[in-house]
Amino acid sequence: MNRCGNCHVFVSENLASCPLCHQKMRKEQDREERWYPDYETPRLKKMQRLSYRICLFLSIALCLISGFVNLLTYEQARHKLWFLYVVAAVLYLWLLIGNTILSASRKGAKLILQTVGISLLLYIIDANSGYHRWSLNWAIPFLLTASILSMMTAFFSRKKMWNEYIGYAIAMTAMGFLPVLLFVCKVTKILWPSAVCALSAVLSLIAMFVFSSKQLKKDLKHRFHY
Repeated sequence: MNRCGNCHVFVSENLASCPLCHQKMRKEQDREERWYPDYETPRLKKMQRLSYRICLFLSIALCLISGFVNLLTYEQARHKLWFLYVVAAVLYLWLLIGNTILSASRKGAKLILQTVGISLLLYIIDANSGYHRWSLNWAIPFLLTASILSMMTAFFSRKKMWNEYIGYAIAMTAMGFLPVLLFVCKVTKILWPSAVCALSAVLSLIAMFVFSSKQLKKDLKHRFHY
């Protein structure tokens, strides 16, 4: 198959010149090579799978070794299960790298996953260090407040993508009422951090309703059937 260097079209080998510009034809030698995938692609995927399996094995091995050492030194560690710190840190790293940094998910989903992951990590650390409930009274309410503000910032800074962010924004604001629910159930004892979190959730819902477009309101009505 010949290729015209001027028109960039392929014509029959029987023609000595291009039928469009009448320029002399030249043979396209690498045309067949572009029809097939690069040889490095399957090799790269194989290396990625191998790297994934190595990281998975090292993570499991680290958790098991730390648990084994914790079991052998249980009395010296004053009967504390410190290996849970290692397990929680490893799980969070998998969440951070696999579901946030390397993931192609939307930013709203990443923010919710990060909020849930960090909250669980803080709770595990608190529960295993005497359970003083600092995670539930202080850390998690402030974390949820910051996440709600971050979600609202992303929501209002990209008006063209409101339909994409609205579901994540509503889910995040709903999570903002959880600290107050824990206070009502007497799980926590300090009210004002939970109240600040709930207030930010309420203000976010009001802002979404006031500043949203008519089309977005119609979409919400169709989505929630009211």
